[in-house]
Amino acid sequence: MSHPAQGTSQASNNAPAEPVPVAVLGRTSTLLLQDPAASLRRQAREVQDKLPPGWFIAAWFWDIESGGLDLEQRGHGTAHQAVNVGLPRDGGLAALLAEAASPAPRFAAVMCEDIERSGRDTFNALKLERQLGDAGIPLFATDEPINVEGMNATTILIRRVKQGIAEWYRFQLKEKAWRGFEQHTIDGYTSAAPPTDTHRSVFRTPTRARPPKAGPRPGLSWTRSARPWWRRSSPGAPWTSWA
Repeated sequence: MSHPAQGTSQASNNAPAEPVPVAVLGRTSTLLLQDPAASLRRQAREVQDKLPPGWFIAAWFWDIESGGLDLEQRGHGTAHQAVNVGLPRDGGLAALLAEAASPAPRFAAVMCEDIERSGRDTFNALKLERQLGDAGIPLFATDEPINVEGMNATTILIRRVKQGIAEWYRFQLKEKAWRGFEQHTIDGYTSAAPPTDTHRSVFRTPTRARPPKAGPRPGLSWTRSARPWWRRSSPGAPWTSWA
C-alpha cells in the first residue's frame, strides 16, 4: 500500500491522483443528550466532503460512547446495537487500532470530523495519535489543513489547543451538571420516582405555583386538576399549590 504522500506527489505533477484509502473515525456520546444517528451521519458527510481528489473511504469505525474513557476502554461498548445509524461499521476504535497495527491495513489515513471526536481526554487523544503515527498512518480532521507531509507548527498548535478545550469542556459540563442537581435538591425537588409501596402524599414532588386551569366551583373549599393539586383553606382564601 502506497503512502498518501505519493498520491499527492503525482497529483502535483499533473498525473492522475493515486487512490488513497481512508478510514472514517466517528464518535458520539450518550443517547440521552443528542441524536447519535444524526450526529454520526453528519460526521460521515463532513469527512466525505473533505476528501482530496483520489481519496476514498475504505473502512468505517465509529462508537457511541464517552470520549473521556481511557484508550484501552474505547471501542468495546454495545450502545451502537440499539441505534439504526444507516452507516457501515467495521468496528469501534479498538478495531481501528488493531487493524492499523496489522501488517496490511485497509487504509493509509484516518479522518474524523473534529479532533475532539478522537477523544475528550488530552492524554488519550495524544496516545491515539501516537499509535497511529507509529504505524505510519496520519490522523486528519476535516476542520484542519490536510498535509500528508506532516503537520506544520500552526496546525499542531491549533490541534493541541482544541484538545485541551475539549477536555476542559468535559469537566466543566460535569461540574455544572452536579451543581445543578444540588440546587435542584435544595429547591425541594427529587430526581427519583417514589417507592411503589409508599403513600404518594409523602413523596409528592413540589412544583412551581401557578393559577388553576379553571376557577373553583361554588360551595367547595378545594378542587384539583390532574397535577398539581390545588387547595384553599377556606372560601375566599387565595389558591396555593398542594403538591
